[in-house]
Amino acid sequence: MALDWIQAFDAFGAGEPAWLGNKRQDALNRFTTLGMPTRKLEEWRYTPLRDVEAVDWKHTAVPTPLPAGDLGFTGPVLVFVDGLLDAAASNLDGLPEGVTVRTVREVLASGDDVLERYLGTAAFADQRAIVALNLAFLTDGVVVQVAPNIEVGTPIHLVFIGDSAADDHALHVRNLIIAGHHSKVTVIEHWRSSGGPKLTTAVTEVFTDDGATVHHGKLGLDGDDALHLGSVDVNAGRDARVTHHSLLAGGKLSRTEIRAKLSAPGADCGLYGLTLGRDRQLLDTLTFVDHASPNGTSAQVFKSILDDKSTGVFNGMVLVRADATGNDATQSNKNLVLTEGASAHTRPQLEIHNDDVKCSHGATVGALDPEQLFFLRSRGIPEPQARLMLTAAFAHDVLETVPDADLRAAIDTLMQEWMA
Repeated sequence: MALDWIQAFDAFGAGEPAWLGNKRQDALNRFTTLGMPTRKLEEWRYTPLRDVEAVDWKHTAVPTPLPAGDLGFTGPVLVFVDGLLDAAASNLDGLPEGVTVRTVREVLASGDDVLERYLGTAAFADQRAIVALNLAFLTDGVVVQVAPNIEVGTPIHLVFIGDSAADDHALHVRNLIIAGHHSKVTVIEHWRSSGGPKLTTAVTEVFTDDGATVHHGKLGLDGDDALHLGSVDVNAGRDARVTHHSLLAGGKLSRTEIRAKLSAPGADCGLYGLTLGRDRQLLDTLTFVDHASPNGTSAQVFKSILDDKSTGVFNGMVLVRADATGNDATQSNKNLVLTEGASAHTRPQLEIHNDDVKCSHGATVGALDPEQLFFLRSRGIPEPQARLMLTAAFAHDVLETVPDADLRAAIDTLMQEWMA
């Protein structure tokens, strides 16, 4: 590995509480034991990390404040530039009483023990090197807490912009979303970057108490040379409802792992994603849904549209444990390959340990239907427009599952811009 991670680690943790220093050290030890994932691991079979290992990543940057002006978001927004809060571009007005949105640095300074209680308890680092790396080099992030019985009427936007003038900058972000019983909140992450090579590890941990509802969105729009290794880890309580929607359309390499544990009876999880690949992008999605309690439900719908010489990867697993009776799980992955140079790799899996379940999965890889294309052209629609119409229709059933109108409109706009 080009970078001496241990030497770089020595610059972290000054002035932090002892419990966090211990967590960092344990995570670094785990990362150095595991090593950077290789293609010998089944979960990384199609996703080489040679571009990550080839660079001596810098862990500090001097961010450039964003120009004054409206970023176009309705509702509360926190903006980070190169890992540091841009207070002038942020606005938390309108949050209802009982809702707090704070940076990790703010929580540490306050002495609140919420990080000590929750950090790393949904995203386990024992067998996941990138999660361990993220925790060892954690720079900042956001802690969203919603008190019981509180409904947040507008989405909370978290915007992360990589804008450092210095290339080869690494950023390690950890977000926590903690929803009290029978609360409701929507949190949308926006990831953007520009300039030369940048590495981001991003881990979001979601905790839902009984009857809570959390909708989480992630829009990956990094620059052409960006490397993004992300994870969303969910622990769903009794009768809780968690939905996740992701759009991956940027970066040289973008990987998102979405792992949900339905840890109490009646928990429900919906995971949906749309991948848009072009040039030589590698866009990878991994899902793991753990039905650990009775009477849970999960649905997964992931689609990829791949152009030029891009590569899409989907690796999905549903696990139903022996005592998790009465569960219902579905999983679907469909890939639309627009050119001969593009490729899709899909591996949906079920592992079921009891008979009282209803589970299904499926995957397809194919091109535009020539009969549908002929039908539209026979109605006088030019071929380029007909192709766009069929491509948009392919993505429709992912878009229609988005419960938040603003996020649905944003994804639709980004898809239209990509196709144009």
